[in-house]
Amino acid sequence: ARIYASRRFPEYFYDPKALSLESEIPSDSIQKAAGEYFNLASVARYHNLDAITREFLSRAGGRGNGVNLGCGLDTACDRIGERGAHFYSSDLPEVIATRERFIGTGPNETLIPADLFSLDWADGMVSTFPTLILVSGVFQYFPHAKVTGFIKALKGRLRPAICFIYCII
Repeated sequence: ARIYASRRFPEYFYDPKALSLESEIPSDSIQKAAGEYFNLASVARYHNLDAITREFLSRAGGRGNGVNLGCGLDTACDRIGERGAHFYSSDLPEVIATRERFIGTGPNETLIPADLFSLDWADGMVSTFPTLILVSGVFQYFPHAKVTGFIKALKGRLRPAICFIYCII
């Protein structure tokens, strides 16, 4: 979706990192899996999350944490580019291995192979900075009770005065 929009609608959404991966992804499998509506809906979500993250980091004076749970192959760290901020990108170990292979780790990014529900990913974070937790396109795969239990556990684990949790399904 990010490649599609960057090619067709760069004035709305442009992701040079995603474009650099285009040769690695079999285009016929992408075209079969997603139509224009799906691609644009996905990119609209990324566009909005980027704006939310930029606003959050601006209010934090550029010194904050952006935590992307269930990050997959998202390139938000590259798109946002706040060098005073630190990004933590977490997903299952096999996903992080794929991410390292294709995307690598940004200069202000930490990759964390972990199950988001375990909360182990939170152990290495600098907790003195304002923190934005992003969970996008993940929770719809889990029962309501598991998701609400996770959010309650997360609230108890992080300092609520400096944390904002943003979830998009």
